[in-house]
Amino acid sequence: VLSIINNEDLYFVYIPANERYLEKKTNNFFYKEIIEIINDKNINLIDLKKDYFDNLPNVEDFYPFGKQGHFSEYGYHQVSKFISEKIKN
Repeated sequence: VLSIINNEDLYFVYIPANERYLEKKTNNFFYKEIIEIINDKNINLIDLKKDYFDNLPNVEDFYPFGKQGHFSEYGYHQVSKFISEKIKN
């Protein structure tokens, strides 16, 4: 499938596992391997772990009641804003 897609228009968004931040787990969750594959395929990467979440003081604010699960309304809004800005550049 990747061979028929124009990589200039394709973006891979890496969303880190919430356990990394909410439970302070140090497991890599195959992060390095995933990023390496994406880079090897010359696919545009938006790395929410490295470029966004690792720089936030309160990642808990992005989840309802600071618990595991999907993003909260605020979390989705902030993440979508970040992704949109990255694509525009």
